[in-house]
Amino acid sequence: MVKRWIAVAVLLIAPSRARAESEEPPAPPPPRERQLAFVLQAGAGTPLGFYGAAFELAPVPWFVIGTGVGSNGDGAQIALMTRARMPERGIGFGLGVSVGPFSHSSNAMSFDIFPKEAKTVWSWDRAAWLNLEMASIETASTNTLRFRFFVGLAVLLNRTPTSCVQGRGNPSSWFGASVDGPPCSDTPGPFLYVGAAVGPGIAIR
Repeated sequence: MVKRWIAVAVLLIAPSRARAESEEPPAPPPPRERQLAFVLQAGAGTPLGFYGAAFELAPVPWFVIGTGVGSNGDGAQIALMTRARMPERGIGFGLGVSVGPFSHSSNAMSFDIFPKEAKTVWSWDRAAWLNLEMASIETASTNTLRFRFFVGLAVLLNRTPTSCVQGRGNPSSWFGASVDGPPCSDTPGPFLYVGAAVGPGIAIR
C-alpha cells in the first residue's frame, strides 16, 4: 500500500519538475540598439533653449548624433549634438554646438529691490555656443518612449557682443543703483544648463 502511494506521488511530481526545468528564465531588458528617435526637450539654458524638438540617430549603440531647433526666449536656436554612452546603463556625456540670438543682463539673477550695481546688458544677434554635456542618464528602451536627463556647461565662442549698454550708477541715489555696472568687456559665461528629453525611438535593424 505504501509503495503504491509513493508511485502516485512520483507520477504527480515528475511532470511539474520537468515543466519547471524546461521553462527559461525571463529575458533581460534589451540593450540600446541602433535607433532613430524624435524627442521633445525642455530645460534651462539647454542647447535648444528653454524648449525644442530634435531628431537623434544612434548608428551604433554607444554613439548618438542629433540635431534640433528650439527657443531660448530671445528667438530660435539650433543645435548639433553628439553623445557617447554606455549601452547597457545609459550613462554618457556629450559635445556639440548651438547658435541663436542671446541677451544677458549683469543682475539677471539678483532679487534685490534696490540693487547697488547698475545693470549692464550684452546682446548677440547670433551667439555661438560650445556645449559640454557633463552627464546624461537615459532609460533602456526599444521601440518605446525614451527618457533622458542631462546637465552641462555652455561656453560662449564669439565673445564680442553685437551691442552692449553699460549701466551707470548714481552715487547720490538712495534707492537706485549707486555703482556702475560691469564694463562691456566683462563678457558673461560660461553657463550651467540642465534639461530633460522624452520621445519615441525606432530600432534600425
